[in-house]
Parts: sequence; structure tokens; C-alpha cells
Amino acid sequence: MLQPYGPFYRARTTPGRASSFSIGLEGANVVQEVFARTHGDFGASVAELTRQLTVHAKVAESIGLRVAASKSWTFMGVDPTPAPLADVSIGAAVESYTRARFGSSGTMTAALIITTAVKAVAVKQIGYSGLMVPVMEDKLLARRWGEGAFNTDSLLAYSAVCGTGLDTIHCPATSVKINCRASSGTLPHWPGSGTSLYRRDCSL
Repeated sequence: MLQPYGPFYRARTTPGRASSFSIGLEGANVVQEVFARTHGDFGASVAELTRQLTVHAKVAESIGLRVAASKSWTFMGVDPTPAPLADVSIGAAVESYTRARFGSSGTMTAALIITTAVKAVAVKQIGYSGLMVPVMEDKLLARRWGEGAFNTDSLLAYSAVCGTGLDTIHCPATSVKINCRASSGTLPHWPGSGTSLYRRDCSL
């Protein structure tokens, strides 16, 4: 289970402390830029990605501390997870490292690099702080899923090195039984046919 006060929606909880905040970054493009230069080199990729994520996280931390001081709020920290959204794709970032489709050989290595770098970012960390693979929030990941390049088994295997679990995957509503524990919300129908699964604490 995630600890409270993380910045990302659906995992965000603030028990007993309303005047608190944290900061998350949409940074999949940073990963892609680094991997375009360091692809295939594990050590160089970890070192350079740590440096680049730290640059942005330090800026966010500085802003957070200033806001907290000026508003008498409590700054809980930065989640340096390089979150994707639509065209800002963590799938494209991984493919920059592997030079192959997401789900191909090397994807787990890229997942480990990202997780290792995120954990090494020297700021006050809060929340998830790892690799997110939200299939239906990332256009390239959604396309690769549709192509059959990876599946739920793949994602669960990647969780061995990054803890990503199952995040906004597409489940045909007529063929999949979903069991969720402590879900913070509903499982809304996705346009077309199926269900978008928003929690990482779900089993199929």
C-alpha cells in the first residue's frame, strides 16, 4: 500500500492534515531524452537519468518549500516518478532504450533503470516514487497493448523490479473477473467495451 500524501490521483490520501501538499512530475519525456543518448548502457543510463530527474525534482522541492513558508502549509515532498500522459509516453521512453517495441527483450531492464534512478533522486520523496505504466493513459502503451506486444502477465513480471502492478489496463468486461481490495473509487466503463482498472491492488 502507498503511504498517504502522495501527489498522484487515486492514490492521494490526506488523513487528518488538510493543509498539506506534495508535488508530482509529468516527466516521461525526460526519460526519453536520456535514453536517446544512453540506450544500451545500463550504468550510464542510471547515472544520467538520476542526474536529470534530480535537476527537475530539486526545482519542484524548492518551489514546494517556498509555497509552504508563504502559506503556512505543510510540504510533504516530491514524487519523482516520471509520469506519462497521452503523448508524453513512458512507453516511447522505454523504446528509446531498447530500440524495440515495449514488451520486447530489454523492457524489464529499462524498468529497473528507471526505478533505480528515481529511488536515487536526492529530495524529500513522497508517494509512489517508481515507474508507472498506466496503459490507457499513455497513447503508445495503449497501442502496443492493442498490438499484443505485452499483457497483464508482462506487467506483473515487470513489477518484480519496479512495483508497477496493474494500472489502467483494459479488461474485456465479458471475459475477466476483477477482484479489488480497498479500492478508492469505482471501476468506470471505458467507451467501447470493457473496463478501465485504476488500482494497483487488483487481481485478475
